[in-house]
Amino acid sequence: MTNPYIQYAFIAFMFGFAVWYIIRMIKNSFGSGKNGGCSKGCGCAPEKK
Repeated sequence: MTNPYIQYAFIAFMFGFAVWYIIRMIKNSFGSGKNGGCSKGCGCAPEKK
């Protein structure tokens, strides 16, 4: 990897992946609709009264 453009492209890809992963984690923590009773995705059932 002596070409700096390849290195910059790799760094940009890794940065984009990290941003996507963080946004996905935040989105999943707020959206508990299909994950059951909690936002962690553990599969627990929502409380039924």
